[in-house]
Amino acid sequence: MFRTIRAFINIAMTIAELLLCSRLILKFFVANPRTPFVAWVYHGTAPLVSPFVGIHPDWRYSGFVLDFPTITALIVYVILGSLLLGILSPFTKKPDL
Repeated sequence: MFRTIRAFINIAMTIAELLLCSRLILKFFVANPRTPFVAWVYHGTAPLVSPFVGIHPDWRYSGFVLDFPTITALIVYVILGSLLLGILSPFTKKPDL
């Protein structure tokens, strides 16, 4: 059972990290939010980023945007996922024979 939970956490964290990285890249290159794919990524990742909006302002330089709420979300979710997997690791190890 714990192996299934670990697998689910790994899959969920991988999907969240891929979507957040996509958002970071699209924001960096100031992609048009009216295109369907960009709108889908922004809409899908908005709940993941919303707790971190307003902590740090975006950094704009020469037409590029560095989205600090997304970077903060990436870091926090990696830490949370690692902590969850660390908590579950004693329950999923095979016993020594």
